[in-house]
Amino acid sequence: MYLRENAATFVAGFRVISNLMNRRLLVLLALACAFFGLIAPPLPAQPAPVPAAKPLHWAQFPVRVYVEAKDGEHDQKALVALAGLDEWVDATHEKVCYIPTKDPNAADITVRFEAGMFLSADTHTVGETEVTWSGSTLRKAFIRLAEGAGTLEYLQATAAHEFGHALGIQQHSRDLGDLMFPVETVRYSETGDPLPEDAPSVTAHDLRLLAACYPQLLPPN
Repeated sequence: MYLRENAATFVAGFRVISNLMNRRLLVLLALACAFFGLIAPPLPAQPAPVPAAKPLHWAQFPVRVYVEAKDGEHDQKALVALAGLDEWVDATHEKVCYIPTKDPNAADITVRFEAGMFLSADTHTVGETEVTWSGSTLRKAFIRLAEGAGTLEYLQATAAHEFGHALGIQQHSRDLGDLMFPVETVRYSETGDPLPEDAPSVTAHDLRLLAACYPQLLPPN
């Protein structure tokens, strides 16, 4: 994540780990190797903790959301992306809500897709959000999603993560079980196809991060 004056960009990426080994298995294997005095395999790089920043918020709900849809395939992915935002709507019992719009100029939050597995092949970034604000009030949010990254379930999880930033969360969770953890594991078969796996969804801790942005709307438990 980097910050600019009146703007911020948040990056969340999938890290690809070899066929049938995910992060948890690698951690267990490392512990076993340490116990028996063997050389442990290298673990995937952990993202550096992001320092807490001043919470941002939208002045009011519903916010207007535009999701790019060029053809039938994009229409489906647009619905998947909105399903990611629906996770926050459901988790907040509709206190966070939105109105879809077909006019990008009228949108508070704009979502666009880019071809390929990654937005950046160097960092394996699959989602990125840039927000602008005044004071602590959000003005605009722009989300970019790599449309070829994993299954539709992973696309929805990535969209949900980026919508978390677009709603005002400026930090990442350190718990890999949270939706707002910045790295997710996608497993691939030997043929290169993504394997089905439960994607993360909004957790109680994710909700507390959002509640810090909206203490009047979402009092912390």
